[in-house]
Amino acid sequence: MGAVLDEACGAAGVQRVHWVPWPEGGELGVFPPGIDEGRVVAAFTRELCRAVAQVNDAQVNDVRAGGDRVGGDRVGCGAVRLRLRVALHQGITRCDEGGYSGRAVVKACQLLDAEVLRRELAASPGDDLAFIVSAELFDDVVGEDHADLRRSEFRQVTVPGPLAGPDLLAWVSTRRSPAPVGGTAAPW
Repeated sequence: MGAVLDEACGAAGVQRVHWVPWPEGGELGVFPPGIDEGRVVAAFTRELCRAVAQVNDAQVNDVRAGGDRVGGDRVGCGAVRLRLRVALHQGITRCDEGGYSGRAVVKACQLLDAEVLRRELAASPGDDLAFIVSAELFDDVVGEDHADLRRSEFRQVTVPGPLAGPDLLAWVSTRRSPAPVGGTAAPW
């Protein structure tokens, strides 16, 4: 997973210096202040799809050559496909000796753990990534119909709030990794 994130961030022009492993698995990434959110979010999601495609293509080729399988969904030739859930939000984040904290971190984690996001990925077996974007980030970035993030590719969902807290409005979309070089690109 680290190599996939390195590749996606590098290609999107973002450094991973503020990313930390998350105890439940995966990573929490904090982009530096002052970035162009529209450009970075669009480039990151596009490049993450490409990086996942490269891993999945390599796994198919490895299985054809007699390599071992790793966890995930099976694809042609007995290979196992990498599939990811990604939550994107914007807001103020604090960093102290305990790591990153603040409402933005809490909300991003709630979105990532949302059952609706898990169901979205499960209901789209041909897709490699399921994204959930907070309503705030959607309004600021996706709602502007950036070249790689079209409003029409997302659907609005409600994520139950914690305990008795308010529900969260968010937008979900799935992505299929582009076809390997020489193939026909999959729509996204």
